[in-house]
Amino acid sequence: MNFPNRDEVTSIVSPIFERFGVPGVGVALVDGDKSVTLGYGVSELETGTPVDTQTTFQLASCSKAHTATTCAMLVDQGVFSWDDPVGKYLPEFRMPDDRLTELVTLRDLLSMRLGLAGLGTVNWGRNLELGVEKIFEGLPHLPAVAGFRELFTYLNPAYTLMAEIVTRVTGRPFTDVQHDLVYTPLGLTRTLVHEGTYVPESNHAFPHVELDEKVLPVGMAHCGGRLGESCVYSCADDAARWIRFHLQRGNVDGDSLVSPGVIGELYRPHVYAPPVRVLKNNFLSYGMGWQIRDTPNGPIYLHEGGEFGVSTFTMLDPDRNLGVAVYANLNSSAATKSACYTLLDRMAGREAGNWADLFERLAREESDGMNQYLINSLEPYTQEAHSEHEIEGSYYNPVSGMIDIVRDAEGLTFRIRDGWVYDCQLIQQDGNLYTGRPFFRGMEGLGRRNVLIRFHQENGKMCLHAAGFGAAEKLS
Repeated sequence: MNFPNRDEVTSIVSPIFERFGVPGVGVALVDGDKSVTLGYGVSELETGTPVDTQTTFQLASCSKAHTATTCAMLVDQGVFSWDDPVGKYLPEFRMPDDRLTELVTLRDLLSMRLGLAGLGTVNWGRNLELGVEKIFEGLPHLPAVAGFRELFTYLNPAYTLMAEIVTRVTGRPFTDVQHDLVYTPLGLTRTLVHEGTYVPESNHAFPHVELDEKVLPVGMAHCGGRLGESCVYSCADDAARWIRFHLQRGNVDGDSLVSPGVIGELYRPHVYAPPVRVLKNNFLSYGMGWQIRDTPNGPIYLHEGGEFGVSTFTMLDPDRNLGVAVYANLNSSAATKSACYTLLDRMAGREAGNWADLFERLAREESDGMNQYLINSLEPYTQEAHSEHEIEGSYYNPVSGMIDIVRDAEGLTFRIRDGWVYDCQLIQQDGNLYTGRPFFRGMEGLGRRNVLIRFHQENGKMCLHAAGFGAAEKLS
């Protein structure tokens, strides 16, 4: 099968992007030494500025592979080892179980096998204002949902801690180290790292959300994650070089930037994860910055990302030396996954599956399932309704910090001091159950559109239990 040209790629992906209402996309395909890149659509609906192959997109959690690659280069240089204890570099680091604190290694962080639940602002900071000290404060209070090194549990702060380790060991900002070790030698001229609100100098794809069945711009580029786990921006042209570098196990333009044995650890299974049977994945695991899945056609390495109005997906087929990346300025995992799987089928000479139907259904089922799970998690706290006077006040949760329930002209407002993106007006639903739709439009892109809370009396004290954030007790 001949490698598709740009027009063929456009004809393949345009129906997918139109189906899901994606404003703009960057696409990169690699087959050995061959590559094709594509910019499709517009960077922002209001301006209509076309996307090209140099247009930057926020990568969200696809940034984790960048962090792991930076760490591989430092391991190769002897700066640290995969199996060094975290406490050697971060004496403030604590696990919920003190006996495990001294056992956690850098490999454990990068493979996210601590067994902890990803809850609250410790995991979903969404604020530039949150420093790494918030992770040190909240991490010991996260509940365990699996045994240590037993099961993959997604934990964003693990990668932020790795970025902090890189900073402390090198004595330089993590962003500078990553730029010098990875981006400059790879020739990634349009790839950068930026926390918080981003004001691009030029040519950037701004995020969009689907709100009340309309696709609307968020109004600003804002990365809600932290360094290490998110915050990378890149374009289609750079994605092609990034993919080729990984397919060639650390080589670029014939030069080895990192030894194959060291970077090969990124793609080696380190912890088990539940397989996705509908995708015919009988085995699924997490390496370091990459998820590893078996398929009827051989192994694939992949990672996805979702943030305020963006969705990204990167997939490698190492046996065939193929790779594809899709970056979109709409949070539609169904669109990016459908495009990636369809393009990989085309490059491999296979008949493409009906991926759009499948991933649209899976996205809907995942969203519905998560919402039902969150509702069910609050059932044990069901009580009769309490007065607004009883509810109003400040609450404390060791994972999410201070939460204020404030009365204004519209009623009760929910505010997490370390998570302004969750601010919302509360609406009483049934008894002591309240919901709130965040004021920040970007939250519409994350699937959990409503904050769900039950206010309940416990041991004579007023408490709130916010789904995904845990319980908080009202301060006297």
